[in-house]
Amino acid sequence: FIVGSLLGSAALAFYSISWSWARSGELFISQAISPVLLSYFSAIQKDELSLHDNLCSSLRNVYLLAPLLALGIASVAPTFIPTILGEEWIPAVRLLQIMALTGCLSPLINIIGTALIAVGKAKLVTSYTLFYVVCLFLILLPATALGGLVAAAIAEVVINVITAFLILHFARQEFKISPLNIMFLIGQPIS
Repeated sequence: FIVGSLLGSAALAFYSISWSWARSGELFISQAISPVLLSYFSAIQKDELSLHDNLCSSLRNVYLLAPLLALGIASVAPTFIPTILGEEWIPAVRLLQIMALTGCLSPLINIIGTALIAVGKAKLVTSYTLFYVVCLFLILLPATALGGLVAAAIAEVVINVITAFLILHFARQEFKISPLNIMFLIGQPIS
């Protein structure tokens, strides 16, 4: 909406395709595991230790694959986009490469969000979603107006990083998992 309003429909098309492809790997994983995680986390919600351990295990396991998919898409974007979509889509390449970082953050946000819903803390999910929307107006709007598409893509990454920090706070508050422990868990497969 913001990008299209400020930069036009062609810019919105480049932005949208980049946003979608940057998250495609994570969405594939989330669609497969989110319903299972929601049911499972709901079933074990009273067992804090089991919930803690399974949430940590879920994050670690998803991060074996999700960042590789996001960064893989970014690395092949210069060939993939013109070959699959055509030469007219080349402006989306740089945007996709920037927004691939959001594909690395999305599993963190989605898995912890699923766990929050499972334990009856949907209001926290609503609060970080509203926070994200506010950030769109406070960060994405001026970035897009002042810097165009590349600035919009960078702003999207910044908003996701800020939202991830809020999610890490909720994980500490509700599941007694420190942000450093989560960073260690999801960083293990990459290192």
